Amino acid sequence: MCGHGILALAVLTFSTTLLGRHDLEMQQIFNTPAGPVTAGINTKGRATSEAYFDNVPSFAYLLNQKIEVLGRGKVKFDISFGGVFFVIVDAAQFNLKLNMSSSRELVDIAQSMKASITAAHRIEHPYETALNGIFGVIFVSGALNAQNHSRNVNVFEESEIDRSPTGTGISARCALMMARGDLKLGQKITVESVIGSEMSVEAIEETRFGGYNAIVPRVSGKAYLIGRHELYFDPADPYRQGFAAR
Repeated sequence: MCGHGILALAVLTFSTTLLGRHDLEMQQIFNTPAGPVTAGINTKGRATSEAYFDNVPSFAYLLNQKIEVLGRGKVKFDISFGGVFFVIVDAAQFNLKLNMSSSRELVDIAQSMKASITAAHRIEHPYETALNGIFGVIFVSGALNAQNHSRNVNVFEESEIDRSPTGTGISARCALMMARGDLKLGQKITVESVIGSEMSVEAIEETRFGGYNAIVPRVSGKAYLIGRHELYFDPADPYRQGFAAR
């Protein structure tokens, strides 16, 4: 599940308990493919001021690497884990602005980089083989909004571009910046996406994970309630308690 989806779930999960409550914080644990994630919201009166989630341990995987990319020469990159593995690359190497008009070129570069890096490196999670390999390529540049830290664009799967800064992606970037000494524990930064939407991230804890120095990132931002759905269980349903197939 992407970071924005978890922020939205946090609001949906707690929305029915907000009426009549003032200035409180609530949390809920969600199971994800990478492990349990604690999501929550802070409220002021009846309004949700912030949704957040504390992600799985995130860590820098490969630093200061170079790869030959077709038509681009040698390209510098890093690989970091924030729930899935991301290639993180400075967009200045391609003289590209991170906006929708550059989307086709970003996709082409990301696909070439992913293929070249996959051929040259084994990207393996310490425990979960299902998480092996590169999920996305994140291009990083300076922010357009001077109040923000940076802008990034995540190209994932084959040719999709995330409209959000990507919660798992900025978790991976946070781990990378911590490893480089560019970010301090508890230092919060805000990152903008290709369309200008924003998420913030900070490292709230340092830890070890699978032999790596890791951090626990807290990703926060705005999420808005757009609907409500109720589930019912028919007493005549023979599978209302669920089932297990082994």
